[in-house]
Amino acid sequence: MIVPRGRPIVAARARGAALIVLMALLTMGVLYFIVVQLEAFSGYAKESRGASDSLAQAREALLAYAATYRDDPSRSTEVFGYLPCPDTSGKTGIQTPGDGEAAATCGTSEQAAIGLLPYKTLGLPDLRDSSGVCLWYAVAGGFKNNPKTTRMNWDTQGQFTVLDANGATLVTPEDAQGGAAAVVFATGLPLAG
Repeated sequence: MIVPRGRPIVAARARGAALIVLMALLTMGVLYFIVVQLEAFSGYAKESRGASDSLAQAREALLAYAATYRDDPSRSTEVFGYLPCPDTSGKTGIQTPGDGEAAATCGTSEQAAIGLLPYKTLGLPDLRDSSGVCLWYAVAGGFKNNPKTTRMNWDTQGQFTVLDANGATLVTPEDAQGGAAAVVFATGLPLAG
């Protein structure tokens, strides 16, 4: 049997080269997709870390405020543990902060209060979540510094129930630990509609 020279070998080589080029393009496409997904995940992680850092700073500042409340000479006869009222200076908190100062009074002595985090009162910079929105803050009625409750002591219970992302209860006023005394939260941007 005589094999014609040139043609079948060239065609087979051309098909092999096309297959290699096709595989290279497919590999590049998959790698591009993976890199894009990793960049998106990295951006999400960075935003999440930024919000977590702001919330952690706010938490530490509130703990410090409560722990040093009585250290102010004007409050030397009072107990530790009181927290400031929220900032209720009339701003929405979506992109524009309030004035950063705690309200002078907030509701009645046993009523919880909610507003923006009083960052200036706490000695903090203007903290925001990863969307650029101001942090919000709620304080239980028994822990507000004005008006004060008449029964603040080491056994005072918070009034907030805290749930995790899956809806499981972390702390509630009815359990042995008592409810949360205050909550700082990042709302993010409003949903469309």
